[in-house]
Amino acid sequence: MGWIKISARLTSNLNSTTSWNRGLLLETAVLPAPPIGAIAAPPAPAAPPPTPPSIVFTNLALVYATQPVTLTFLVADNLTVTSAKCAVDAGTLVNCNTFSSYTLPTLAAGYHTVTVQITDSGAFTATQTSLQFWVGAATQNCVFNGASVASGASVTAYLASTVSFGDTCLSQSRTCSNGTLSGTYLAASCLVQPQITSGSPGAIGYWAYPASGAVSTMTSAGLCTSLIGLTCKPLNLSEACMSGATKKLIICQ
Repeated sequence: MGWIKISARLTSNLNSTTSWNRGLLLETAVLPAPPIGAIAAPPAPAAPPPTPPSIVFTNLALVYATQPVTLTFLVADNLTVTSAKCAVDAGTLVNCNTFSSYTLPTLAAGYHTVTVQITDSGAFTATQTSLQFWVGAATQNCVFNGASVASGASVTAYLASTVSFGDTCLSQSRTCSNGTLSGTYLAASCLVQPQITSGSPGAIGYWAYPASGAVSTMTSAGLCTSLIGLTCKPLNLSEACMSGATKKLIICQ
């Protein structure tokens, strides 16, 4: 199929009666068709030029009461991120935990900043420093009976380190919370004293008096003569081997 060219020419003649005869002559011509493929498709839009990355902190707070603190950040880049370095208070740059987060080392209580440096595959580098934020003291352990108790951990404590034969050790769970240990019991262990029914000199324990009788005499030195043939005295010398008593902490002589 070809192209059609149309041209026009206007002619006129003047007759004796001064009237116009007008004629329109049309000429047509077939033009050759343009070659196939001459009309090309529009070119694809060019890719945007590489640009340096940008960094935005996403969870930065003014105050962090406890440690450790993990900061997160968002990197916008039209190339591939190849390196993420972090530093505290303009210190030495070290590898961040990931390309979007950094867990701070234990810090002294006070104000601090974090700097993030991102490098991408185009060798573009961007650096961003956070606003100042305040960090509380690092988590403190507790001490119980000379041993360290980690914050969040618990120990079992007892009201007394020994109790009488037949009695029960009273216990309490004490929990460490950032240097403060809950509860009041102080003993780390508790021993229920055994019952003495026979023994040798130096044996310590509780002697239960037989139901059929009681200690018969007590000398001026505080010695008690038991019905089982041992000479014993109370460890607490303010006590006495009273008739009718059912048990007493004693030491055999």
